Amino acid sequence: MHIYMRLLTILLFGFSLAAQVNPTASASFFPAGVPLPAAPNAVMEPSLRTVEPNRTVPPGRAFYLWSVAILAASGAADVASSWRRPEANPVVAGPGSTFGAGSAAIKLGLVGSSFLLERLVLRHRPDLYRHVAWLNLGTAGVQGAVVRHNINLQ
Repeated sequence: MHIYMRLLTILLFGFSLAAQVNPTASASFFPAGVPLPAAPNAVMEPSLRTVEPNRTVPPGRAFYLWSVAILAASGAADVASSWRRPEANPVVAGPGSTFGAGSAAIKLGLVGSSFLLERLVLRHRPDLYRHVAWLNLGTAGVQGAVVRHNINLQ
């Protein structure tokens, strides 16, 4: 069974790699560029969504991406400064009220879920990139203060 899972993984990786190298290659049995057969008596309608080849990048997107990197780094620093230390927050405290792997998973899960929520909001409202970036920087600043406090306790 294990060998079949490895072969399946290699096969799926090969198809995805082939599609990236040759975009006209297809992982299906239909030749590329040929429309798929429609159901009998079906009317083919053009898609309402169009792909724009020359989309412009929304203003503030680069600033937002930098703020995401800074927030991720401050979250990692917070975990590193709290590791195996007494934890005051009972929600993230592990057994014996110390900060461990479970606590790190909870903290980083919260940061990851905030990134997901931001992504969902920014998909529909790209005009909010700068506002969300400032929110990330403020959160990173608070986490930086927590890191400083944790280091001073050591």
